[in-house]
Amino acid sequence: MLLKTFTIIGSGNVATHISKALQRQGYIINGVYSHTLANAEQLAAALHCPATDSIDDVPAADAFLFSVKDSALPSLASEIVRRFGKTPTYIHTAGCIPVGIFGDGTTRQAVIYPLQTLSKQREVDFRTVPLFIEATDAETLAAIKEVAETISGTVREMSSENRRRLHLAAVFACNFVNHCYALGEKVMQEAGFDFSYLLPLVDETAAKAHTLSPRAAQTGPAVRWDENVMQTHLDLLEGNERMAEIYRLLSRSIKDLSAK
Repeated sequence: MLLKTFTIIGSGNVATHISKALQRQGYIINGVYSHTLANAEQLAAALHCPATDSIDDVPAADAFLFSVKDSALPSLASEIVRRFGKTPTYIHTAGCIPVGIFGDGTTRQAVIYPLQTLSKQREVDFRTVPLFIEATDAETLAAIKEVAETISGTVREMSSENRRRLHLAAVFACNFVNHCYALGEKVMQEAGFDFSYLLPLVDETAAKAHTLSPRAAQTGPAVRWDENVMQTHLDLLEGNERMAEIYRLLSRSIKDLSAK
């Protein structure tokens, strides 16, 4: 089974990067669907293909690649499968959704999950993005493995259960870390400083993760439980109980994990 043509369901960060990667490797993008037409048109313009916000106008393809919010996936999957039947291959890119979301009667179901933070406004070399794949049958797995290996240099099979755990780890390692950057940026802005002052620190912290266990690399007042410094920080956060709560919780977590 060869997959040559794709219709993209979704127009967000992941949909943007994976559809462009597919097209660069010679796969044909037949169209882009999004419930917001302007977003579909933006991605479709980059891919030189039709855009639509109507299920009735979604074009047929060898494979439908769903990259939408988890909450929207079940209903969209049901609508597309109802329209196009069992012949196409149905693929989603979600970390926490099982492979069988497209229904018991649909045989060709698969997952291609990219483990990377992706933003429309920032280009990435997609060949460096690890892809974790799963399928409901051997033939479909072989087909999506061929596709995945065309666009990425790192492709691994992974079950739905393990993919959920991988996604959880990624949320801690990326999304929560980036939120801490945002909180640090807020503190800097309130003091009249530029966030760029922190960039050497950010870069070295990330670089150490390549050679040291994160537990071994931990530094700062919480790991040594320097209560004087920590209270000074909490005093500065007076009036912002949410940030103070985060500070206390993370400090305690650092202390407890370091002690093990």
